[in-house]
Amino acid sequence: MPATLPPRLGIVILVAVATTFAANHLCARIAFDHGARVATGVATRATGTALVLLLIMHLQGIRVALPRELRPWALLAGILIAVQSYCLYSAVALIPPALALLVFQTSPMLYVLLSWAFGGPAPRPSAFPAMLLALVGLWLALDIRTDHLAARWSEIGAGVSWAFAGGASMSCVYYLNANALKAVDGRLRTFVMTAVTAVLAAAAALTTFAAPSLATSGGALPFPPPASGPVVPLGGRAGEVGIYATASAGQIVLQLATPEENGAAEPRFTVAMTLAGPHGTARALPVRGCGQGCMVAPARWARGDNLLTLRVTASGWTGGTASLDVPWPPAPGAALLRRALAAMTQVPAMTVYEQVTSDTSRGAGAMHPVSVSGRQFLGSEPYAGGTVPVADLVTGSGGQQVLYVGFPDAATWVELTVGAHDAPYRFAHEILVDPDHLISRGFAYPGKQ
Repeated sequence: MPATLPPRLGIVILVAVATTFAANHLCARIAFDHGARVATGVATRATGTALVLLLIMHLQGIRVALPRELRPWALLAGILIAVQSYCLYSAVALIPPALALLVFQTSPMLYVLLSWAFGGPAPRPSAFPAMLLALVGLWLALDIRTDHLAARWSEIGAGVSWAFAGGASMSCVYYLNANALKAVDGRLRTFVMTAVTAVLAAAAALTTFAAPSLATSGGALPFPPPASGPVVPLGGRAGEVGIYATASAGQIVLQLATPEENGAAEPRFTVAMTLAGPHGTARALPVRGCGQGCMVAPARWARGDNLLTLRVTASGWTGGTASLDVPWPPAPGAALLRRALAAMTQVPAMTVYEQVTSDTSRGAGAMHPVSVSGRQFLGSEPYAGGTVPVADLVTGSGGQQVLYVGFPDAATWVELTVGAHDAPYRFAHEILVDPDHLISRGFAYPGKQ
């Protein structure tokens, strides 16, 4: 092979590598949407890469040996690559892969600044306008505007933060490669870093895989496990038991609550769960505790509508059965929520037909009509400001746009059906669940408004 490749061949190779890099993250997102965990994705990619590199090094006669004085630096670089991979895959699981990669690609800029801070050469003056232009382009791609900064950040902030953390970690790897590990053959250096990543990620993945067996054995966790990947908020009521649920990649976590009574002992809850996919039969899920009123079960979500059925009991309170629809994968709904709120503030008069119950075994409650304006109605709603922890967009059975809005700290969930009377962004129906009530509301708009 010639020492220098022809320029045209070099361009083709670069395009192929860039396409493969992008396809890797698109495939990762598909895997996360179908229940794979971030640690599993990192372990699979790193292990495969390490094995391919080992084969290439064997064929090219490169010894797998590092000078003793460089081994700590190589280990540190491997740990940083593991952190970078986990952060970037976490971002890919939360926001569109293209946005995650754009944020991650701030790493070269961070490396230039890091080198400068540690006594390296100062960036050329011409580099700063290029950096600024790239950051402006990133700002535009993220669609962050001052008029809805908080709402947009609540939608993409976690993913952007993960991607930036991955870029920051990668910039440190660049610095180590250009300084402490400069004398090491690039193929050996990459193999060592990837192998360290594979070992760390595999250990994390194996720890994760132990969870379903623990659930089957009935062991309890001291606290709720964190969500992994996309999140769908859910809510319902079974008798007098309020339900707030968080569906994420590979699991479902329930927060159960009963009405508060002064001096009353904490209720003891039991839950039986079954899960049915769009075309499958219902199967029982192994449930374990994760704190007071908390239950968790492993769940593999099928693409489309999944039906989760809960049979709940609570000592001293009426229990019952509740069914939760889990659409998968979720789509972001914050933009539609903002448009719906803007439309509702323009409604001068409407009638809200409301039913409230604290015990679903006694029915949905009597219906009460209330005449209000759009602004008056929104004044008492938890989502009125447009900034919410999580908002997902779902397509209803009749083709309507439905928003699932979750407030996990308050254990409050809202289902908003949008599109009424030829007005695409007005509310048509609302279900609100909090620890004490289940509220159903219908909306009527008189005449042309």
